[in-house]
Amino acid sequence: MVDKVTKRSRIQSKKSIKHLLERQRRARINYSLSELKNLVLSAIHQGNPQVDLNGTEKMEKAEILELTVNYIKAIKGHTNPG
Repeated sequence: MVDKVTKRSRIQSKKSIKHLLERQRRARINYSLSELKNLVLSAIHQGNPQVDLNGTEKMEKAEILELTVNYIKAIKGHTNPG
């Protein structure tokens, strides 16, 4: 009986740890995406102050990644002609 309780307790503990680690991983991803968005939008605005940044407060993660990919492609195109 004690073994069952101990085993159940251990399983619950592992689930709690996994849940906590997953939350921390998601928090790191969200923080990095937010930083990436701010860096890219700032660089775009510095390069072209006329760019309208309205509506960029709340961007989806996929939009941030697409914006970043397009920005890097644009930079690469300017530095590597042909």
